[in-house]
Amino acid sequence: MLGNTDERMRMALEVAVVEALDALLCLGPLAAGGGEAAVAELLEWLNTAIDKAGRMPVRAANWTTDFQDGRVFCALLNAHDRECLAPADVSAADEAEAKQANLRLAFDVAERTYGAAQLLEPEDFLDVKEIDKLSVVTYV
Repeated sequence: MLGNTDERMRMALEVAVVEALDALLCLGPLAAGGGEAAVAELLEWLNTAIDKAGRMPVRAANWTTDFQDGRVFCALLNAHDRECLAPADVSAADEAEAKQANLRLAFDVAERTYGAAQLLEPEDFLDVKEIDKLSVVTYV
C-alpha cells in the first residue's frame, strides 16, 4: 500500500495520462485508421509545422530516438511561437550535456509558455537507449 502522498499523486497522474492518451488514440478524429495511424498523422503534423516555420532544420522520423536530443521539441515550440526560444540557443552537439540543455530548455519553455506540466525530466531521455514512444507522444 502506498503511504507516500507524492507517490500516490504520481501514480494517479500516470493513470490519468495513459487514459487520456488511450482516448486520444482510440477515439480521436485522427484515429479513423486506428491508434498507430493517429500517431503517424501526429508525427506528420509535427514535421509539417516545423518545416513551414523554416527556422530550425530538424525532422522526426520516429517517436523514440529522434526526440532524445531535445531539438525536435525546441523546433516545434519555436514553430508555434518564434519568440519563446531562439534557435541559436539550441545545440546540435552530440554530447549528453548539450542534449540535456536542449531538453531542459524545451520543457521549461513548454511549461512557461503553454502550461505543459513537466511529466518527464531530461534524464529520462538520456538514461535509456530509446525513450518510451507514448511518453513522447503525450508530451507533444
